[in-house]
Amino acid sequence: MTQFAQTRPPRSVVADPWHQDFSEQIRYAAARLLGLRLISDVHERASELGIVLPVGKKRRKRLAAVQRAGMLFVHVPKNAGQSVSEALYRMQIRHNSIRYYRRAMPDLARLPSFAILRDPADRFLSAYHYGLSGGQPDNRITHGMRRRYMRFRSVDDALDHVEAARSPYEIDHIFRPQSWYVTDETGAVAVDRLLPMSDLAQLSTILPQLMRPIGRINCGGRKSTLLSPQAEARVRRLYAADYTLFDSLPRNGQDRADDGSPLRRTAH
Repeated sequence: MTQFAQTRPPRSVVADPWHQDFSEQIRYAAARLLGLRLISDVHERASELGIVLPVGKKRRKRLAAVQRAGMLFVHVPKNAGQSVSEALYRMQIRHNSIRYYRRAMPDLARLPSFAILRDPADRFLSAYHYGLSGGQPDNRITHGMRRRYMRFRSVDDALDHVEAARSPYEIDHIFRPQSWYVTDETGAVAVDRLLPMSDLAQLSTILPQLMRPIGRINCGGRKSTLLSPQAEARVRRLYAADYTLFDSLPRNGQDRADDGSPLRRTAH
């Protein structure tokens, strides 16, 4: 699974993305033109190509909430991100990479940023069961992918799907590597701080911006599944960069940052 090559046309298509609407019909057309399966990827992919697209009302509202909070949360899926978004912004933030914010929303990218990481095997199993259920009633997986995911017969089917992808854009966000969201074009971590999901309870002690306690969203019950040694080896190979990142994080408050927080500071 590889990322698209980065190309940059000499100028943007639209000069002011904050004050223009981007209709649903245009987004569908743009997704087809860019060869995307998810219309939610249109802005991300366009930013890779150096194209600044107009931002619709809903996206403007979300971006304004980030600006007001003074903290950029990079929402990695299946890592309690809905709960954190609600606590920090009182709304859901989309799954955009730090690269998108740097290219398309540089003012937000200059804010302090953080992301939550999870054990890659545990996250994969969570994504697998989430896919089998088609998502949650208020957060369904895109129709085309939902039908395929609900027909998975085993973990191996899901692993086959990820292995066959030529690009992260060919799979749903739930199966994309965590590293895809938090690194720059060279693969270096570009988010200021990374927090292991096991230390999520510590977040309220270091983020005064939190408007409410962190609840539990997208945590519906799932039956226990154990990875076979062969399947675990495949997960480790597919998500090798995630294992490297996750294994480097301090746990349970060990090796705290200079300000006493359990979050790992990352170099830029």
